[in-house]
Amino acid sequence: MQHQRAETTHVEEVSRLHMDSFQLALETFMQNSQTSNNHDVNSHANVHSTSRPPFQVRNLKLDFSRFDGTNGIEWIFKTEQFFDYYHTPDIERLTVAAIHMDKEVVPWFQMMLRTNPFHSWQALT
Repeated sequence: MQHQRAETTHVEEVSRLHMDSFQLALETFMQNSQTSNNHDVNSHANVHSTSRPPFQVRNLKLDFSRFDGTNGIEWIFKTEQFFDYYHTPDIERLTVAAIHMDKEVVPWFQMMLRTNPFHSWQALT
């Protein structure tokens, strides 16, 4: 009988140690899971809070559309996409756009600069 009690006590002690070990492993798993979820939520929020696309293509070079006076709305749209992608500062947008003007638009733009200059890309569009 004493032998059975000793064996029962031993089994209970081993079971308690296994249970403590299991509980510690479970708590560690839960903490890691919460940290991972918080990181994922923060990463997701950061992706959406920036204006950069979530992917990076190495050495991607976008062409800047030239403007000859036709398809103005399309040119403005493409130009704004270019500016947004490259994070072109507002102060430089008008100059960059002017460099990409062609044909009859060039003398018109030169005349506007002399008589009633645009002070921003926004004013031009």
